[in-house]
Order: sequence, then C-alpha cells, then structure tokens
Amino acid sequence: MRSNAVQDNRGAGFTDENNPGRLRLTDDTAYRDGAAGFALPAAAASPHGDIAVGNGTDTVLGHVTEAPDDSWQDTAPGTSLSPSTRPATAEAARPPGGALPATSFLRTRDGRGADMTG
Repeated sequence: MRSNAVQDNRGAGFTDENNPGRLRLTDDTAYRDGAAGFALPAAAASPHGDIAVGNGTDTVLGHVTEAPDDSWQDTAPGTSLSPSTRPATAEAARPPGGALPATSFLRTRDGRGADMTG
C-alpha cells in the first residue's frame, strides 16, 4: 500500500485483518482513528515513511521487519508534522475535473506520510 490516508474510523485505520503475510506500507497516514492507526499484529509488516497521529493508539505491531522512518520511531513525536491538523481543505469540494482538492492537511515537513497535495 502506498500513499494512502485514513481518518476518523471508529476502529483501526490500517489493519492486517489477521493476515500473516508480508505487508509493505509506504508513505501512509493514519489520523484520528478510534483504535490503532496501524494495527498489524499478525503480519510480517514492513512500514516505511508512515505517519500515525491522534489515534486511540498509534500502533499495534507484531512482526514488523523494519520501521526506521515512521512517526512512531521519532525520538520527539510530532516534530515532523505540520501544525495544520484541520481537515477543512481536505474535505473541500472537488474541482470540476474530479481531482482531490489541494491541501496542506497532515502534510509533513520531511515528506513522510500520504501525499495530500491533490
């Protein structure tokens, strides 16, 4: 999975659904989900450049093979996130061509997480 964003789910954001397979998640963002932003207890997961912020629990990880550049590995969590956690621009109407609206919502200074620029 690459450059996806989940927000405001009652349960988990990204989940392995008890799949023990090798899952690769790259540049994904989980925001304000009720349970874990990344719930990967069964999978041999390989997350890279993912962001979890404001979730019930940011991560539930089992057999993670790598996670060196994810937000939960930061020594000072939240420092790479932009100050904008207001979703108004992300939830704006789509332009006539159907593209997603351009937004700085959850955009990071270092490029990790989903590309929310539209």
